Amino acid sequence: QETVAKIYEDLKSKYIHAKNAKAAEEEKMNGIVKEFTEIEEELSGLIGDVKDVLNELLQIALIPNISSHHDYIDELIQSEEYQQKSNWSMRVSALRDLKQKQDIVNMINTDQYIPWVQYNDVKQIISQRK
Repeated sequence: QETVAKIYEDLKSKYIHAKNAKAAEEEKMNGIVKEFTEIEEELSGLIGDVKDVLNELLQIALIPNISSHHDYIDELIQSEEYQQKSNWSMRVSALRDLKQKQDIVNMINTDQYIPWVQYNDVKQIISQRK
């Protein structure tokens, strides 16, 4: 009888401890979700600001954009690969990074940019918990 009571008390203690730990973790998760939502809203505002600035720059440009930045960067990469001067591979790597950033700017300007697309699975899990 004593061992049953002791086992019961141990299990009850573990259950209460786990329940409290779960509540604490859920509270942390809710705080993180709230912070994520705030950051997402702030980022959306900043993306809107970037679009406005890009449109303003296009309007005041003296020469219309004859060739895209993308094409120009590709030409620079091809030139570096062909000439293969000292440290050419580092410059090509930097140009490729620049090209990726330019692609993001282009997507922002055409409403194709979804900054949190890689976290859609996490957002689904979070929305199911609500």
